[in-house]
Amino acid sequence: MRAVEYRANDDVRIVERDRPTAGAGDIIVALRACGVCGSDVLEWYMKPRAPLIPGHEVVGIVVETDNHASHLRPGTRVFVHHHVPCLVCAACRRGATTSCLLFRSTRLDPGGLAELIRVPREIVATDVLPLPDHLTDVDATLIEPLACCVRTFRRARFRPGDSVLIVGAGLTGQLHAQIARAWGAGDVVIIDPIEERRGLARGLAGARAFALDSEDLANLRCDLVIVTPPRVDVLDRAIDYAAPGGTVVLFGPTGPGETLALEPHRVFFREIAITTTYSADPDDTRTALDLLSRGLVRVAPLVTRVVPFEQAAEAFRVTATHREALKVVVTANGPS
Repeated sequence: MRAVEYRANDDVRIVERDRPTAGAGDIIVALRACGVCGSDVLEWYMKPRAPLIPGHEVVGIVVETDNHASHLRPGTRVFVHHHVPCLVCAACRRGATTSCLLFRSTRLDPGGLAELIRVPREIVATDVLPLPDHLTDVDATLIEPLACCVRTFRRARFRPGDSVLIVGAGLTGQLHAQIARAWGAGDVVIIDPIEERRGLARGLAGARAFALDSEDLANLRCDLVIVTPPRVDVLDRAIDYAAPGGTVVLFGPTGPGETLALEPHRVFFREIAITTTYSADPDDTRTALDLLSRGLVRVAPLVTRVVPFEQAAEAFRVTATHREALKVVVTANGPS
C-alpha cells in the first residue's frame, strides 16, 4: 500500500509500506479522507520523530474486522480517533483524560495518511464512530479538530451567557466562535489581522470581529479568552482581555524553551485563571459529531483546499504557510 511519509515540511513523500495486519479486536480501515492539522507542520514537534506517517483527522471505510468489533461491520464509514483514554485511572477520574498513560501510548498504525490503517482494539472499543450518511467525508474530517475545541469550553467551565474572546480567526478560531454561539455565549468576539477571516467569523458565528490595532479593544474584557496562536507574546497580551474571575486558555502549543514572564500581580487580584487544553477524549468527539450532524457548526466554508493523496506534499506546503489556507484535506480511495 501507499503512505505519506513526513521528513520535514518541505520533504513529504509517497512511499510503499506493508499492509497492516489486524490482531484480535483490531480493525482495518481504508482511508477516505484525512485533514492536515497545524500540529502536523510544527517542525519542532514533528522533525525529531521523523520519518513518520502523519495524519490523525481520519475518515475511512471498515474493510476488515472480527467478532470482537461486531458493532463495526465491513463497509461501515467511520471517524477514527488516534488516541483513547482508559477512563478508569486517576487522571481519567479527575477529568484529565488526555493525560492518561493509555491515551499517550495508543496510536494508529502506521498513521492516518496511509491507504490502509490498523486501528488498535483499545481505540475500536472506545472512539470509532459510525458516520451519518448526510455528513460528507471532508466535513467529517473536522470532527477531531472540532472535538479539541469542545474540550476548551469544558476545561474553562464555560457557562451560557459568558462572553468569549477568541484570539486568532484561523480554523480553530472559527470553530471556537461557532461553538460559543451554539452554546449560548453572551458575546462572541474574535481578533485577527486578516479581514477575510474576520468577515468569515461574522458570517458563520455572528461574531464581533476586530483587527489587532482596533480602538474597540481598549476596554474589552471577556469571561473566557481563548488563545489559538502558539505564541507567548499573544498569550501575554490576551491576559489583559480577561474579565475579573475570567479564564484564559492557551489552545496552541508553544515550542520548548519559550517562556512567559508573568507578573503575578496582573492576575492575582482579578482572580484570572490561566489554563491549557490538549487534544480531545471520547465525550468530546461525540459532542463534535453531534454539533456537525445537527448543523450547529458549519465546516464546509472552512475547507480551503481538497487535494488527492498523490498531492499530499502540496497539502503540507499550503498548511505550513498558514495564511494561504484555513484547512486542507487529503482524499484517497485506498485498496480494499
